[in-house]
This record gives sequence, structure tokens and C-alpha cells, in this order.
Amino acid sequence: MNSPNLFIRILPVPGTDWVGNVNIRCKETGLVAELCYISQSFFGFGGNKRFIKGNIIDSLKSKILYKVNGHWDSTVTLKDTNNGEERIIYDAKKVISKLHTPTVNNAE
Repeated sequence: MNSPNLFIRILPVPGTDWVGNVNIRCKETGLVAELCYISQSFFGFGGNKRFIKGNIIDSLKSKILYKVNGHWDSTVTLKDTNNGEERIIYDAKKVISKLHTPTVNNAE
């Protein structure tokens, strides 16, 4: 498994983003996830901001089982290529809403 690269933009608006390709392979099942993290262009114009797309492949049969699409800072969906069913596999709002501010006891 590899990871995307952190892209730091200075102009026109400072910011960071994840970009690049990620490949995840399960030795037990033979499934492979090929994901691509896409950012805006270098100057911040055009392109999809914080977009992820990819495929989950059965490498033993060389068959695409699922397609992955979405924005990693909002929702990511998984579409079954056999029956066309689509479901949300990641919802950032739900994940963030479960975070709680830590409390400090006896700060002395």
C-alpha cells in the first residue's frame, strides 16, 4: 500500500490537498483498490477539489467489481458494476460529528 502526496499550494490561495495514486492489495482475497486523489490545477482554477475516484478489482479474474467516486472531505460512494447499486461508504459529516473536544481535568 502506498499513500497520496501532500500538495502545498501558495498561489493564488494558500492551501493543501492530497494528490496522486494509491494502490491497496489484499493478499488473501486478491482484491486490489486503485484510487486516484485529484486536486484543482496548480493555480487553483478548474478541476475537482478534493476528488477521489477509482476501482476495486478482482485481480484473479481481472474484473472491476466496484467503482469509487466522491470527495474525500464530504462523501464517497461505491457503485457495484454488476447491478448498478450505489451506496455511501464514507460521510465526513458523520465522522466529524462524532468527534468530541477533550476535557482537561485538574489542569494544575
